[in-house]
Amino acid sequence: LPLELREAVYGHYFAPASHLTASEGGGGKWSYSFDFNLYYVSRQVYREARKVFRRELNFIRVETPWPETAVLDEPRLTSITENHVALEGAVPIVASSRRAEEFNDYHLLVSVDTPRMDFSITKPFNMIILLSDLHLFCRIWYYSALSYPGLNSHLRLTLRLQNPYSASPEEAPIRNSLQRQLLMPFGKVKGLDEVLIEGCDESVKAQLEADMEIPYDSPEKCFEDATKLMEEGTEAFRKKEYEQALKLYMESFRTMHILCNGRERSILADAYFQIDLSGGTYDGQNASIVRLILRVKLVARVIDAYLKLKEWGEAKFWGMRSISLMREAIGSETLEYIPEFIAAEDMAMIYLRTAIA
Repeated sequence: LPLELREAVYGHYFAPASHLTASEGGGGKWSYSFDFNLYYVSRQVYREARKVFRRELNFIRVETPWPETAVLDEPRLTSITENHVALEGAVPIVASSRRAEEFNDYHLLVSVDTPRMDFSITKPFNMIILLSDLHLFCRIWYYSALSYPGLNSHLRLTLRLQNPYSASPEEAPIRNSLQRQLLMPFGKVKGLDEVLIEGCDESVKAQLEADMEIPYDSPEKCFEDATKLMEEGTEAFRKKEYEQALKLYMESFRTMHILCNGRERSILADAYFQIDLSGGTYDGQNASIVRLILRVKLVARVIDAYLKLKEWGEAKFWGMRSISLMREAIGSETLEYIPEFIAAEDMAMIYLRTAIA
């Protein structure tokens, strides 16, 4: 085979998706397990395959001061950080603990510590993630900060870039395009006690610092955007563009920090909406109640779209999930509470459309 095709084969061989495995015992935790047996075929294959591996995969080491602890009945030591990142953030882990500590072929070191607390007697915990999963890492940090106001004000973040394959990083710095890929996702992380950025171009550093200064969208803006997207979805539904309507409904959920991925739904940042709204469409109303009402309205519309698409299983799933949640909240198996419920009309449509499915 010509070199171009051989490199394509190596690329498929090392594709991260091919090496993603669920952890023992399940629990929604994923990790990578790369196979390097290809390296032993011959010296030529080793050199060519390693070149592709280094070109296609960029690694990031995350270091925190929080110690290892035995949790989740796992047979090895792990960390509260790793479990938060891997389970709640759905970030696949390449390596952790000692294996991560010994791994030096990373392009970015992400060091998180608390300068006002002394962790000098504890050993830092390390884990390795892929650049392609960095957005997931920053996303869970973003939602953690919204869920726990004041969290970031106690943290210091150090971002240190390096070229792991160069003996002299000064002579072979990381190209600017890769610098941006490595650093820009941290624009979602705001309100930190201190941020140190090392080894990058000044223009990239300035752009990241500017992004970090942009405040979070207010709850008022979240609801205005969610309502607008819901109305656009309803308009697409009227035009019989049901797939487009579903996309707009899912985006409406996202603006309220409710993430929908297939049948999985994560309701995040509850604490951020524990306020009374000021200004806009929902002026004076409680943000948590407005969020609940919009959720119910969106679910009713999602079920209707699935019915039009004749995806009966999805329509039933979305309906029964909401019905079960409502019954648990009310503590009753009857429907007598619906007339008194604040979103009664939409909830009634959920029951009706679920029955049709």
